[in-house]
Amino acid sequence: MIRDREQLAIATEYSRLVVTKLGAKPKRTRHVTSEELWRAFHAEIAKRAASGYAIEVEGTAVAAYEPRAFTSFPELERAVIADPHDDACWNVLADAWLDTNDPRGESVHAERALRGITDPDEFMARKHAIADARSLRATQLYGPLGADAHRVRVKFERGMVSAISLDAERCAPGRSTGELLALVLGNPFARFARSLELHELDGDRACSVFEQHHDAIREITVRTDELADLRTYSPRGLDRGFPQLASLSLTLRGGIESWDVELPELVQLRLLARLSNDVDRQIVGWACAHPELVELDVSDITGRPFALAGSPIAWPERLRAVRWNAHALEV
Repeated sequence: MIRDREQLAIATEYSRLVVTKLGAKPKRTRHVTSEELWRAFHAEIAKRAASGYAIEVEGTAVAAYEPRAFTSFPELERAVIADPHDDACWNVLADAWLDTNDPRGESVHAERALRGITDPDEFMARKHAIADARSLRATQLYGPLGADAHRVRVKFERGMVSAISLDAERCAPGRSTGELLALVLGNPFARFARSLELHELDGDRACSVFEQHHDAIREITVRTDELADLRTYSPRGLDRGFPQLASLSLTLRGGIESWDVELPELVQLRLLARLSNDVDRQIVGWACAHPELVELDVSDITGRPFALAGSPIAWPERLRAVRWNAHALEV
């Protein structure tokens, strides 16, 4: 966080809340339980925000939010989603945004100006020149989140959000994880985000990811915390909500209700949950029927050993790596 020129970092460290001012010794406060620690974390950020601090993104404090107009170009956007590394598609879309005063056009072109620069002085000069574009995109992304902004971390590529992470959800006040996630995924600057991670969630917050929609996301990681309830989860809806999904990693304290979701683009699946024999058989059949899957890693989170149903399995040749209950199998 930043106020005027004063910078402040707030973090958790094992059982301690750590508050650090630039140039000063960190202040560490121990808490007995993880719930107390995370409540203190959120309360400390709220207190600092009330005293004039703001979230810092790329070295700039998020300014007061004023909505800007955004324009959708569905055909051009589909082309970028189909090939996110195609410079020509990005240039055409960025030009179209510029013509309509969509701030994303300036952001994309500004970052492109930094690519391929090898001279340090020239790089820094250009970096200072695009500071306004970076400040604007940070405000348009984080401004709508209000007091929940600190719960969201992002990575930028080409002037747009490429990765989203929610790793401060424990005991978070304000919006539910589902509401916050929907707001972030629906932000125009997150239109082409490809990676989504949610860590240390309770049961209700973990379920929220299965209710979202975003047609550019390629990787999803969800991990419940050690105190999450033992509810049964269902991945239904992932295929409708994330049609481009290629990598899925789920670590769930509870069980899987069924595994009847269709993910035709999936290349990698990692599943750590409480598994029943019925679900085991479903996953085996599902893996053999999915044409793009090449890596499969399935284990019971309790450490309970279980045999593969119908072993030995005639795994398809395309499956180059299979781990079952933490053991590599011959494929």
